[in-house]
Amino acid sequence: MKVWSIIFNVFGILVLFMFGAYYINISETVDAEFQQLRYEYAVRQATEAMFLSTLQAEDIQLDYTTMDYISIDSSEAIEIFDRVMCFNYDMSPSDENFALINQNIAACAIAGYDGFYITEMVESDEIEDNGTTVDGYSLRFSPKIPYYLDTGNQTYAIDTYRKTYIAMQNNNHSANPTIYYDGLTLPAGVSEEDVTLAINTQIRGRLLNEIASSDNALMHDFEQLRMYFPEDTTSTGVNPFGVPGIIVIMHGAEFAGTEGASTMAVAGYKVVTKTNVIAFTDTRTNRSYYCYESQLRDEEKTSDSGGIAVGGTFGPFKIENYYDSIQEACMNVSPTSGRHYDPYYDILVRKITRD
Repeated sequence: MKVWSIIFNVFGILVLFMFGAYYINISETVDAEFQQLRYEYAVRQATEAMFLSTLQAEDIQLDYTTMDYISIDSSEAIEIFDRVMCFNYDMSPSDENFALINQNIAACAIAGYDGFYITEMVESDEIEDNGTTVDGYSLRFSPKIPYYLDTGNQTYAIDTYRKTYIAMQNNNHSANPTIYYDGLTLPAGVSEEDVTLAINTQIRGRLLNEIASSDNALMHDFEQLRMYFPEDTTSTGVNPFGVPGIIVIMHGAEFAGTEGASTMAVAGYKVVTKTNVIAFTDTRTNRSYYCYESQLRDEEKTSDSGGIAVGGTFGPFKIENYYDSIQEACMNVSPTSGRHYDPYYDILVRKITRD
């Protein structure tokens, strides 16, 4: 019995060691995943705040009823990002902590309608009055880089919203450019798809080049980084890079409990037109429904709702109101049917388009 007792004790100790090692491993994994999720959330929050601070328009929101011209001001963008990151990690908003955060920004691009800005590590005078004008590096946004396309013997710099452009003859970038302010049309031989491809290619290329050539010592892990911006929304829901927009790539940070390129965080936002919810009544059944604005086709609307006749007949759906959200539409009652608006499922599954 003593022999069996010793065997069972040894076996029990081994089991305890195994469970202890398993518990430690699980705890470390859970903590690492938590820190990564926290880091990604902080980067998204800081990126959104930075993007909002750069937008200059009458109505500074992410949604716009009409896409009035929006310009980009990047003068205080990096500081806004740093301050929000400090707030998320209970760090004092000091120059030292700002520098610590900036060391972990692999690259950032803020894109407007007529060009984009990208972060660069530049030489700077970090220590004042030490007799040296260059004693370190700091993160700055570049001057605005225009969107350009080469077609035949001309190079165009294009404003994607106003449809104005600058043409340079014979691809001679040093020649005096010819500026076209008429707008409304792109240059001959240039399509919207060409412009989208040029924007994606140029922003992606500059981001990768900045990471590869950066003087930031933390960026060496990004040598094999690959990046892809689709030209259209894919079947998996991946969106193209739209303008105005922003993308931030962060290296893993020691202050956040994450380190290395394997724990990088990426965040991006873009300005979109506001999509209203339409409340309408089916004149055939006297039932009331809602859907998003772009989902209801013109041939389905009544004549007084702006519909178009097909075969001499207008559609049956009479538009009664527009709302900011589905919740608001559900809370209201149709003046025609006296009923609350219900979802029209066959229409709601249609793709939502934005101008």
